[in-house]
Amino acid sequence: MSNPYQTIEMFEFWKVQKNYTPFVFFLESNNGSCLAFCTGVITFKGKGRMKIHSKSAIIYGGPLISETKNREEVLNFLLDKIQKYLLFKTKHIEFRNFFLNKEFKQVFLKNKWRYTPKVKYIVNLTSEDEVFSRFKANKRTQIRKALREGVEISYEKNHENVKGVYDILKNIYRINFDTFLLPLPNLNFLFNLILLENVGLTTIRYENKIIAGEFYLIDDSTIYGWFGGGLNVEFKNQSPMSVSNWATMKYGLQNNIKKFDYGGAGLKNKENRLGKFKSAFGGELIENGMFSKINLPFLYGIENKLFKLRKKMTF
Repeated sequence: MSNPYQTIEMFEFWKVQKNYTPFVFFLESNNGSCLAFCTGVITFKGKGRMKIHSKSAIIYGGPLISETKNREEVLNFLLDKIQKYLLFKTKHIEFRNFFLNKEFKQVFLKNKWRYTPKVKYIVNLTSEDEVFSRFKANKRTQIRKALREGVEISYEKNHENVKGVYDILKNIYRINFDTFLLPLPNLNFLFNLILLENVGLTTIRYENKIIAGEFYLIDDSTIYGWFGGGLNVEFKNQSPMSVSNWATMKYGLQNNIKKFDYGGAGLKNKENRLGKFKSAFGGELIENGMFSKINLPFLYGIENKLFKLRKKMTF
């Protein structure tokens, strides 16, 4: 199943963004039919010389393989081509799956890719009453209270809203730099992102101040959460991210979209703060998993040590 990251519009978007280089693989049979398709983007974090050695290849959603008798053979061939092409261009490669294909998993493992059992929540957008009723009771109370007290919702994709949400995200990334594998894109990236028709933005305000928001991709059936954050400490009584998440689900319901892909909730069978927060919205926990391969182990190890050292110095 394809996703918004695999569209021509996203490929063209990546092409004109600073520090991002898209790539695409297309395998065809002797008769010209498509056997496999895969697209991703090369990005990096770091500055100066470290920038060269910190490039990562991210493939959102995994490969698309045609329904043939030789699917495993086709995937084997595709993985070989991808690894050879990216070997000296990137430090490591990640397939960030939207769902786990058990047949494909065995092929990846045979090709010595590392599997990480990541999980996420999917919320089925049936009806407003039914979706809201599946929230935990305290979450429903928080959201009702916030809306009663004047918290406002906006879906306008204007520069003011983008800048307000960006400022929140920037602070979150600064405080939690060690937990993010990739850097926060710059403001121009987000200004360009909202120009795409399949991109949405939810913004939450209280007393004329932006206190939360999230960017997401949209297709005919699903909203895919991407960047999001809120001032959850400063405005605890207004429940910024809870209202923002509910507002995004309402946007999906109003536009006949069937699912909200809430995104990552950590590792399987390992409790974490983010997963606990997302569990309160009544979604289904699924294992989507991630496949990764380190191209330059020595440089990868150096970068990880530098980030750990920086963390110790910061705290």
